[in-house]
Amino acid sequence: MMVQDGVRLLTTRGPIAPQQQPSRCPSWPCPVGRPTSPFAVLVIVSHSFSLLGHPEPIYAGVPLGGWAVAGFFTISGYLIPRARLHTDLGTFLLRRARRIYPAFWACCAIIALIASPIAAHLTGATYLPRAALTYVVTNASTFITQQTIGDETAGAPAGLVMWNGPAWTLVFELLCYLIAGSTLTLATARRHQTTVALATYAIATTSAITTDNQHGLGWFVALFAAGWVISTRADHIRPTRGTTRIALAFAVAMAMVHPALAAIPLAYAILAGGALLPVRQFRTNDISYGTYLYGWPTQQLLIVLGVDAQGIGIFLPVAVGVAMFAGTASWFLLERRLLPRRAQVVAAPAASQALNQLV
Repeated sequence: MMVQDGVRLLTTRGPIAPQQQPSRCPSWPCPVGRPTSPFAVLVIVSHSFSLLGHPEPIYAGVPLGGWAVAGFFTISGYLIPRARLHTDLGTFLLRRARRIYPAFWACCAIIALIASPIAAHLTGATYLPRAALTYVVTNASTFITQQTIGDETAGAPAGLVMWNGPAWTLVFELLCYLIAGSTLTLATARRHQTTVALATYAIATTSAITTDNQHGLGWFVALFAAGWVISTRADHIRPTRGTTRIALAFAVAMAMVHPALAAIPLAYAILAGGALLPVRQFRTNDISYGTYLYGWPTQQLLIVLGVDAQGIGIFLPVAVGVAMFAGTASWFLLERRLLPRRAQVVAAPAASQALNQLV
Protein backbone atom coordinates (compact mmCIF):
# COMPACT_ATOMS: atom_id res chain seq x y z
CA MET A 1 0.00 0.00 0.00
CA MET A 2 2.29 5.62 -0.58
CA VAL A 3 4.24 11.53 -2.66
CA GLN A 4 5.37 15.62 -5.08
CA ASP A 5 6.31 17.12 -8.20
CA GLY A 6 8.46 14.31 -9.41
CA VAL A 7 9.77 10.87 -8.72
CA ARG A 8 12.71 11.00 -6.36
CA LEU A 9 15.43 8.84 -7.80
CA LEU A 10 18.91 8.55 -6.33
CA THR A 11 21.38 8.33 -9.15
CA THR A 12 25.08 7.60 -8.94
CA ARG A 13 25.69 6.71 -12.55
CA GLY A 14 25.59 10.12 -14.15
CA PRO A 15 23.02 11.25 -16.74
CA ILE A 16 20.10 9.02 -17.56
CA ALA A 17 20.49 7.19 -20.85
CA PRO A 18 18.15 8.51 -23.55
CA GLN A 19 16.14 5.30 -23.71
CA GLN A 20 15.63 5.47 -19.96
CA GLN A 21 14.53 9.10 -19.79
CA PRO A 22 11.25 9.48 -17.92
CA SER A 23 8.34 11.24 -19.53
CA ARG A 24 8.88 14.87 -20.48
CA CYS A 25 5.32 15.36 -21.63
CA PRO A 26 4.28 18.64 -19.97
CA SER A 27 0.82 17.28 -19.25
CA TRP A 28 2.04 14.52 -16.93
CA PRO A 29 3.88 16.21 -14.02
CA CYS A 30 2.63 15.36 -10.56
CA PRO A 31 -0.42 13.30 -11.42
CA VAL A 32 -0.36 10.95 -8.51
CA GLY A 33 0.71 12.80 -5.41
CA ARG A 34 -2.83 13.87 -4.64
CA PRO A 35 -4.95 10.72 -5.05
CA THR A 36 -3.00 8.38 -2.75
CA SER A 37 -4.14 9.82 0.57
CA PRO A 38 -7.79 9.66 -0.51
CA PHE A 39 -7.20 5.99 -1.38
CA ALA A 40 -6.07 5.36 2.20
CA VAL A 41 -9.16 7.17 3.46
CA LEU A 42 -11.40 5.07 1.19
CA VAL A 43 -9.94 1.92 2.72
CA ILE A 44 -10.93 3.21 6.17
CA VAL A 45 -14.38 4.17 4.90
CA SER A 46 -14.95 0.71 3.47
CA HIS A 47 -13.75 -1.06 6.60
CA SER A 48 -15.88 1.16 8.82
CA PHE A 49 -18.96 -0.40 7.29
CA SER A 50 -17.81 -3.97 7.88
CA LEU A 51 -16.49 -3.31 11.39
CA LEU A 52 -19.85 -1.84 12.37
CA GLY A 53 -21.65 -4.87 10.99
CA HIS A 54 -22.83 -3.33 7.70
CA PRO A 55 -22.04 -4.62 4.20
CA GLU A 56 -19.20 -2.78 2.50
CA PRO A 57 -19.95 -0.85 -0.70
CA ILE A 58 -19.16 -3.26 -3.54
CA TYR A 59 -18.83 -2.95 -7.31
CA ALA A 60 -18.20 -5.90 -9.63
CA GLY A 61 -17.58 -8.13 -6.64
CA VAL A 62 -14.78 -5.94 -5.24
CA PRO A 63 -15.42 -3.85 -2.11
CA LEU A 64 -14.67 -0.15 -2.04
CA GLY A 65 -11.52 -0.80 -0.02
CA GLY A 66 -10.35 -3.29 -2.63
CA TRP A 67 -10.70 -0.71 -5.40
CA ALA A 68 -8.78 1.79 -3.27
CA VAL A 69 -5.95 -0.73 -2.87
CA ALA A 70 -6.12 -1.25 -6.65
CA GLY A 71 -5.38 2.45 -6.99
CA PHE A 72 -2.29 2.09 -4.84
CA PHE A 73 -0.99 -0.80 -6.92
CA THR A 74 -1.53 0.90 -10.28
CA ILE A 75 0.35 3.99 -9.08
CA SER A 76 3.09 1.78 -7.71
CA GLY A 77 3.31 0.05 -11.08
CA TYR A 78 3.84 3.41 -12.75
CA LEU A 79 6.61 4.47 -10.40
CA ILE A 80 8.56 1.43 -9.27
CA PRO A 81 9.94 0.27 -12.66
CA ARG A 82 11.15 3.83 -13.25
CA ALA A 83 13.08 3.71 -10.00
CA ARG A 84 14.61 0.37 -10.94
CA LEU A 85 16.11 1.81 -14.13
CA HIS A 86 18.34 4.11 -12.08
CA THR A 87 19.83 1.66 -9.59
CA ASP A 88 21.31 -1.80 -9.44
CA LEU A 89 19.05 -4.56 -8.15
CA GLY A 90 20.57 -4.72 -4.66
CA THR A 91 20.27 -0.98 -4.07
CA PHE A 92 16.76 -0.96 -5.48
CA LEU A 93 15.60 -3.73 -3.14
CA LEU A 94 17.29 -2.10 -0.16
CA ARG A 95 15.50 1.18 -0.81
CA ARG A 96 12.16 -0.54 -1.27
CA ALA A 97 12.64 -2.45 1.97
CA ARG A 98 13.60 0.75 3.77
CA ARG A 99 10.42 2.39 2.52
CA ILE A 100 8.11 -0.45 3.62
CA TYR A 101 9.54 -2.23 6.64
CA PRO A 102 10.48 0.37 9.31
CA ALA A 103 7.04 2.01 9.38
CA PHE A 104 5.37 -1.41 9.37
CA TRP A 105 7.57 -2.66 12.22
CA ALA A 106 6.84 0.50 14.21
CA CYS A 107 3.11 -0.04 13.68
CA CYS A 108 3.36 -3.66 14.86
CA ALA A 109 5.30 -2.58 17.94
CA ILE A 110 2.77 0.14 18.78
CA ILE A 111 -0.06 -2.36 18.46
CA ALA A 112 1.70 -4.90 20.64
CA LEU A 113 3.06 -2.57 23.33
CA ILE A 114 0.48 0.24 23.47
CA ALA A 115 -2.81 -0.52 21.73
CA SER A 116 -3.17 -4.10 22.93
CA PRO A 117 -2.57 -3.43 26.67
CA ILE A 118 -4.88 -0.40 26.58
CA ALA A 119 -7.60 -2.42 24.89
CA ALA A 120 -7.08 -5.30 27.31
CA HIS A 121 -7.40 -2.94 30.27
CA LEU A 122 -10.56 -1.33 28.94
CA THR A 123 -12.25 -4.61 28.05
CA GLY A 124 -11.12 -6.56 31.07
CA ALA A 125 -9.23 -9.02 28.90
CA THR A 126 -5.85 -10.41 29.89
CA TYR A 127 -2.87 -8.79 28.23
CA LEU A 128 -0.45 -11.43 26.98
CA PRO A 129 3.12 -10.06 26.76
CA ARG A 130 4.50 -13.20 25.13
CA ALA A 131 1.77 -13.14 22.47
CA ALA A 132 2.50 -9.45 21.95
CA LEU A 133 6.16 -10.25 21.32
CA THR A 134 5.35 -13.04 18.89
CA TYR A 135 2.91 -10.71 17.11
CA VAL A 136 5.80 -8.40 16.24
CA VAL A 137 8.31 -11.13 15.44
CA THR A 138 6.17 -13.53 13.41
CA ASN A 139 4.63 -10.76 11.31
CA ALA A 140 7.90 -8.91 10.69
CA SER A 141 8.22 -10.12 7.11
CA THR A 142 4.75 -8.65 6.25
CA PHE A 143 3.48 -12.20 5.76
CA ILE A 144 0.82 -12.03 8.46
CA THR A 145 0.62 -15.26 10.43
CA GLN A 146 -0.61 -13.92 13.78
CA GLN A 147 -3.70 -11.73 13.59
CA THR A 148 -4.48 -11.23 17.28
CA ILE A 149 -2.72 -10.93 20.61
CA GLY A 150 -5.46 -11.75 23.10
CA ASP A 151 -9.20 -11.36 23.41
CA GLU A 152 -9.15 -7.58 23.59
CA THR A 153 -10.53 -7.14 20.06
CA ALA A 154 -13.35 -9.65 20.49
CA GLY A 155 -15.89 -6.82 20.29
CA ALA A 156 -15.42 -6.62 16.53
CA PRO A 157 -17.70 -8.67 14.25
CA ALA A 158 -16.80 -12.33 13.80
CA GLY A 159 -13.92 -12.76 11.40
CA LEU A 160 -12.72 -9.18 11.89
CA VAL A 161 -11.09 -9.39 15.31
CA MET A 162 -7.55 -9.04 13.93
CA TRP A 163 -5.42 -6.06 14.92
CA ASN A 164 -4.45 -4.95 11.41
CA GLY A 165 -6.67 -6.40 8.71
CA PRO A 166 -5.30 -4.52 5.64
CA ALA A 167 -1.64 -5.37 6.36
CA TRP A 168 -1.88 -8.62 4.39
CA THR A 169 -1.60 -6.68 1.12
CA LEU A 170 1.95 -5.52 1.87
CA VAL A 171 3.52 -8.86 1.00
CA PHE A 172 2.00 -8.59 -2.48
CA GLU A 173 3.42 -5.11 -2.85
CA LEU A 174 6.86 -6.48 -2.06
CA LEU A 175 6.41 -9.35 -4.50
CA CYS A 176 5.58 -6.84 -7.23
CA TYR A 177 8.82 -5.03 -6.42
CA LEU A 178 10.72 -8.30 -6.79
CA ILE A 179 9.06 -9.09 -10.11
CA ALA A 180 9.75 -5.66 -11.61
CA GLY A 181 13.21 -5.40 -10.12
CA SER A 182 14.40 -8.80 -11.29
CA THR A 183 12.78 -8.53 -14.73
CA LEU A 184 14.43 -5.19 -15.43
CA THR A 185 17.82 -6.68 -14.65
CA LEU A 186 17.70 -8.02 -18.22
CA ALA A 187 18.85 -5.58 -20.91
CA THR A 188 16.27 -7.01 -23.31
CA ALA A 189 13.48 -6.27 -20.85
CA ARG A 190 14.68 -2.70 -20.49
CA ARG A 191 14.69 -2.21 -24.26
CA HIS A 192 11.21 -3.69 -24.67
CA GLN A 193 9.47 -2.54 -21.52
CA THR A 194 6.04 -2.11 -23.08
CA THR A 195 6.06 -5.66 -24.38
CA VAL A 196 7.30 -6.99 -21.04
CA ALA A 197 4.73 -5.00 -19.08
CA LEU A 198 1.90 -6.13 -21.37
CA ALA A 199 3.03 -9.75 -21.13
CA THR A 200 3.17 -9.49 -17.35
CA TYR A 201 -0.32 -8.01 -17.31
CA ALA A 202 -1.66 -10.72 -19.65
CA ILE A 203 -0.22 -13.57 -17.58
CA ALA A 204 -1.39 -12.08 -14.29
CA THR A 205 -4.86 -11.29 -15.62
CA THR A 206 -5.23 -14.81 -16.96
CA SER A 207 -4.33 -16.12 -13.51
CA ALA A 208 -6.78 -13.76 -11.80
CA ILE A 209 -9.60 -14.74 -14.15
CA THR A 210 -9.03 -18.49 -14.07
CA THR A 211 -8.80 -18.54 -10.28
CA ASP A 212 -11.50 -15.86 -9.91
CA ASN A 213 -9.52 -14.49 -6.97
CA GLN A 214 -9.22 -10.80 -6.11
CA HIS A 215 -7.03 -11.59 -3.12
CA GLY A 216 -4.24 -13.48 -4.89
CA LEU A 217 -0.95 -12.66 -6.58
CA GLY A 218 -2.45 -12.59 -10.08
CA TRP A 219 -4.86 -9.78 -9.17
CA PHE A 220 -2.22 -7.57 -7.59
CA VAL A 221 0.38 -8.17 -10.30
CA ALA A 222 -2.24 -7.34 -12.96
CA LEU A 223 -2.88 -3.99 -11.25
CA PHE A 224 0.83 -3.29 -10.88
CA ALA A 225 1.52 -4.24 -14.49
CA ALA A 226 -1.29 -1.98 -15.67
CA GLY A 227 0.44 1.02 -14.15
CA TRP A 228 3.71 -0.21 -15.66
CA VAL A 229 2.12 -0.29 -19.13
CA ILE A 230 1.03 3.34 -18.78
CA SER A 231 4.51 4.26 -17.53
CA THR A 232 6.18 2.86 -20.65
CA ARG A 233 3.94 4.93 -22.92
CA ALA A 234 3.94 8.17 -20.92
CA ASP A 235 6.12 9.93 -23.50
CA HIS A 236 3.41 9.36 -26.08
CA ILE A 237 0.30 10.04 -24.02
CA ARG A 238 -1.29 13.44 -23.52
CA PRO A 239 -3.93 13.10 -20.81
CA THR A 240 -7.10 15.10 -21.24
CA ARG A 241 -10.39 15.27 -19.42
CA GLY A 242 -12.06 13.55 -22.33
CA THR A 243 -9.68 10.59 -22.49
CA THR A 244 -9.79 10.28 -18.71
CA ARG A 245 -13.59 10.06 -18.74
CA ILE A 246 -13.48 7.50 -21.55
CA ALA A 247 -10.90 5.40 -19.70
CA LEU A 248 -12.94 5.51 -16.51
CA ALA A 249 -16.12 4.53 -18.34
CA PHE A 250 -14.28 1.69 -20.05
CA ALA A 251 -12.89 0.51 -16.69
CA VAL A 252 -16.38 0.54 -15.18
CA ALA A 253 -17.71 -1.53 -18.07
CA MET A 254 -14.83 -4.01 -18.19
CA ALA A 255 -15.00 -4.57 -14.42
CA MET A 256 -18.41 -6.11 -14.92
CA VAL A 257 -16.80 -8.74 -17.14
CA HIS A 258 -13.95 -9.24 -14.68
CA PRO A 259 -12.24 -6.70 -12.40
CA ALA A 260 -8.76 -7.56 -13.71
CA LEU A 261 -9.80 -6.52 -17.22
CA ALA A 262 -10.41 -3.01 -15.92
CA ALA A 263 -6.83 -2.57 -14.68
CA ILE A 264 -5.25 -0.73 -17.64
CA PRO A 265 -8.06 1.79 -18.26
CA LEU A 266 -8.34 2.25 -14.49
CA ALA A 267 -4.62 2.95 -14.25
CA TYR A 268 -4.87 5.51 -17.02
CA ALA A 269 -7.87 7.18 -15.40
CA ILE A 270 -6.12 7.41 -12.02
CA LEU A 271 -2.81 8.69 -13.38
CA ALA A 272 -4.32 11.09 -15.91
CA GLY A 273 -6.93 12.24 -13.44
CA GLY A 274 -4.22 13.00 -10.92
CA ALA A 275 -2.33 15.02 -13.51
CA LEU A 276 -5.40 17.08 -14.33
CA LEU A 277 -6.60 17.77 -10.80
CA PRO A 278 -5.89 21.33 -9.64
CA VAL A 279 -5.41 20.26 -6.03
CA ARG A 280 -1.88 20.62 -4.69
CA GLN A 281 -2.02 19.07 -1.23
CA PHE A 282 0.28 16.29 -0.06
CA ARG A 283 2.87 16.90 -2.76
CA THR A 284 5.87 16.82 -0.46
CA ASN A 285 4.55 15.09 2.64
CA ASP A 286 3.20 11.60 2.15
CA ILE A 287 0.91 10.46 4.94
CA SER A 288 -0.93 7.80 2.97
CA TYR A 289 1.19 4.81 3.98
CA GLY A 290 0.95 5.59 7.68
CA THR A 291 -2.76 6.33 7.34
CA TYR A 292 -3.21 2.94 5.69
CA LEU A 293 -1.20 1.16 8.40
CA TYR A 294 -2.96 2.76 11.37
CA GLY A 295 -6.52 2.88 9.99
CA TRP A 296 -7.66 -0.55 11.14
CA PRO A 297 -5.92 -0.46 14.58
CA THR A 298 -7.55 2.92 15.14
CA GLN A 299 -10.94 1.48 14.30
CA GLN A 300 -10.42 -1.44 16.67
CA LEU A 301 -9.57 0.93 19.51
CA LEU A 302 -12.63 3.02 18.75
CA ILE A 303 -14.77 -0.11 19.01
CA VAL A 304 -13.18 -0.87 22.37
CA LEU A 305 -14.00 2.69 23.48
CA GLY A 306 -17.61 2.25 22.37
CA VAL A 307 -17.53 4.87 19.62
CA ASP A 308 -19.15 2.35 17.26
CA ALA A 309 -22.34 2.65 19.33
CA GLN A 310 -22.66 6.25 18.10
CA GLY A 311 -23.20 5.05 14.55
CA ILE A 312 -21.14 5.30 11.40
CA GLY A 313 -21.78 9.04 11.13
CA ILE A 314 -19.59 9.60 14.20
CA PHE A 315 -17.35 6.54 13.97
CA LEU A 316 -16.16 7.18 10.42
CA PRO A 317 -14.89 10.78 10.69
CA VAL A 318 -13.26 10.05 14.05
CA ALA A 319 -11.51 6.98 12.59
CA VAL A 320 -10.32 8.91 9.54
CA GLY A 321 -9.11 11.86 11.63
CA VAL A 322 -7.17 9.75 14.13
CA ALA A 323 -5.68 7.54 11.42
CA MET A 324 -4.53 10.56 9.41
CA PHE A 325 -3.00 12.04 12.53
CA ALA A 326 -1.13 8.77 13.11
CA GLY A 327 -0.10 8.71 9.45
CA THR A 328 1.24 12.25 9.74
CA ALA A 329 3.25 11.32 12.81
CA SER A 330 4.60 8.23 11.06
CA TRP A 331 5.71 10.33 8.11
CA PHE A 332 7.44 13.11 10.03
CA LEU A 333 8.92 11.01 12.84
CA LEU A 334 10.05 7.99 10.85
CA GLU A 335 9.33 7.60 7.15
CA ARG A 336 10.67 10.94 5.93
CA ARG A 337 13.86 10.51 7.93
CA LEU A 338 14.67 7.33 6.00
CA LEU A 339 14.50 8.91 2.55
CA PRO A 340 17.88 9.55 0.90
CA ARG A 341 19.14 13.07 1.48
CA ARG A 342 20.58 13.42 -1.97
CA ALA A 343 17.96 12.72 -4.60
CA GLN A 344 17.49 13.77 -8.17
CA VAL A 345 13.96 14.87 -9.02
CA VAL A 346 13.05 13.87 -12.56
CA ALA A 347 10.15 15.21 -14.57
CA ALA A 348 7.70 12.40 -14.10
CA PRO A 349 4.55 11.72 -12.10
CA ALA A 350 5.16 10.95 -8.47
CA ALA A 351 3.03 9.43 -5.77
CA SER A 352 3.43 8.63 -2.17
CA GLN A 353 1.67 5.45 -1.41
CA ALA A 354 1.13 3.28 1.77
CA LEU A 355 2.96 0.92 0.02
CA ASN A 356 5.01 3.15 -2.51
CA GLN A 357 6.93 6.42 -2.32
CA LEU A 358 10.05 6.22 -4.39
CA VAL A 359 13.41 6.80 -2.79
